[in-house]
Amino acid sequence: MLFYCLLSGALHGCVYGRGYPDLSVGSQVPAVLSGVPMIMTGTSVSTPVMAGLVMHLNAAIRDEPGLQHQKIGFMNPFLYWAARKYPTAFTDITIGSNFVYDSSGRRCPLGYETAPAGWDPVTGLGMPNIKVLQRAAVKWVKRQIKKSK
Repeated sequence: MLFYCLLSGALHGCVYGRGYPDLSVGSQVPAVLSGVPMIMTGTSVSTPVMAGLVMHLNAAIRDEPGLQHQKIGFMNPFLYWAARKYPTAFTDITIGSNFVYDSSGRRCPLGYETAPAGWDPVTGLGMPNIKVLQRAAVKWVKRQIKKSK
């Protein structure tokens, strides 16, 4: 998120100690834990989903002739570049909320009522479209190699 704030000049919105997502992954994901089916949300499920996304991006890069030893690297610049260059790279989430509640159940003013169109502090860029991001990742790495020469 700090990367987004620096790019957009919106740093004033990042000083309150609340982290914002770059992507939206892992909401209401079916899982089995110790043999018990359940629905999981949050970082417990989004972290492994994100790891899988990175693995698929790196696989697409390495499948490209001449890029067998390359990888995506630091994700944030790539994600925001892909969002600008590939309009279908993310599915924008425009319905939902991310409220914060205190220990007595009162809603705190730090939550967000809904997710507006485009980047927002509830869902970031949106839900990744892996097929589009794989194409974008190959282009990104080629671009980075060309820039470094």
